[in-house]
Amino acid sequence: MPGTDGLEVTRRLRDGSGPPELTRLPVLMLTARSTEDDLLLGLDLGADDYLTKPYSPRELMARVRTLLRRAGGIHAPLPDADRRILRAGGLVVDPLRHEVTVDGRPIDCTPGEFDLLTALAEEPERVFTRPQLLDRIHGSSGYISVRTVDVHILNLRKKIEADPRRPERLVTVFGVGYKLALTSTGTSTGTRTGITSAGTATGTGTVAVNGAAARRGA
Repeated sequence: MPGTDGLEVTRRLRDGSGPPELTRLPVLMLTARSTEDDLLLGLDLGADDYLTKPYSPRELMARVRTLLRRAGGIHAPLPDADRRILRAGGLVVDPLRHEVTVDGRPIDCTPGEFDLLTALAEEPERVFTRPQLLDRIHGSSGYISVRTVDVHILNLRKKIEADPRRPERLVTVFGVGYKLALTSTGTSTGTRTGITSAGTATGTGTVAVNGAAARRGA
């Protein structure tokens, strides 16, 4: 890449100085750098996926299609009746509009960060292992380390926690993984909460989609 490299381009896209649509633009790094440190550096800068050379063209196209599916609904306004809003305390995740707010403050997330946060917000207080979260983000790809999850969690804490060094929302459960905790500022204490299209909360582990409640297992 003349004059710069992919890491610098990714850093500029994610530094928040450009338009929001560029900040959320999916980034797949295609590189000859194959060490785990290189992968983690790319993800830490905000890349959503990482593919090393040599690679299969079919795998590359599959990964591009996956990233485009994730980002497909970012700009499409939808009627309230067709939307599913996830709430956990002051955290609000809108999967269809690819929007996150914390205590009313909008947060820009990469597609990988957004997928991870959505998985946690669908079942607050549930503890997910790293492999479970990695599967939500990248599927069954064997070449990506579970440390990818740690990088996404670290970056998300910088964005949604008042003090990233003392997280109250994205909590580490030592020896197991991570969970999204319901903070004291929320309207619910100890129950997983889904939000209907009309904005009505459902408790005790149910998530209502288009007005119909579907019970989820823990």
